[in-house]
Amino acid sequence: MTEPAPTESRSPIDFVLAGYLAVLAMVTGVVSVFFLPWRVGATAVPISALIGAAVLFWTIRAGYRLTGSMVVAFLPALLWLGSCAWLTTSATLGFGLVIGDWRAMMLLGLGVLAAAAALGAAWGTHLTGRVQAAR
Repeated sequence: MTEPAPTESRSPIDFVLAGYLAVLAMVTGVVSVFFLPWRVGATAVPISALIGAAVLFWTIRAGYRLTGSMVVAFLPALLWLGSCAWLTTSATLGFGLVIGDWRAMMLLGLGVLAAAAALGAAWGTHLTGRVQAAR
């Protein structure tokens, strides 16, 4: 389902809400990294990677719907990836926060995939609106 690109003027509150969504994406990235090593018994259950990707997809789409700006839609992806990349590469007392195994790659891979899908959908909606406005 595609919606036409927003053409009416947006209020500053929409941009403030989009900023809060970007901060939500960043906090979700931090929480996803910290809950990544979660286990049930001896089995690794990286459910935080799935939840983080879903929240990232939603925040990008909601940011675009609120503002109609691709720059604002890109902001949650940038903050999420920045916080996840910083936490996965940083070390405390010589020990990394995340072990470089399949769970870390799953977190970053699902997040980048969700961001690409959401930004691609937003870009498609944006172009559809521009084409319809030109007719």
